[in-house]
Amino acid sequence: MYEEQLVFHKGQKGREKIPRPRPFTLEGFCTFLGMTKHWWYYTRRVKKERGEEGYLAVMDMVEQILYQQRFEGAVLGFFNPGLVARSLGLREVHELTGPQGGPLKAERVIDPSRLTVEQLHQLVQAIEQIEQADGKDKQE
Repeated sequence: MYEEQLVFHKGQKGREKIPRPRPFTLEGFCTFLGMTKHWWYYTRRVKKERGEEGYLAVMDMVEQILYQQRFEGAVLGFFNPGLVARSLGLREVHELTGPQGGPLKAERVIDPSRLTVEQLHQLVQAIEQIEQADGKDKQE
């Protein structure tokens, strides 16, 4: 895979094809071997069942090289870090919780100056119903 770039050398300009690295993938490796990804996983399972540790060590090393090349390529800016992180199963988890780890409560702010008289009346009724229900819950 090449990227065409404009180059300047001693006052001359021209175009040059610069080789771009490609991320190594298991799919690409299997295609190179003339096999499928299904073959890879099947072979891994069979070799594990048979206890053929030498074969499994080679497969582990191949997977490790594929992982390392994509990870380092993303870190160095050769590959899209978001896509690589997803393909490697890496993700940053952000969990948001409310007080004491409970659920978050969303509050909706209502500008009363924008409400009609009818809407204000409905709002007051809704608040009264909530307060009555809260009162009943506290009594029980």
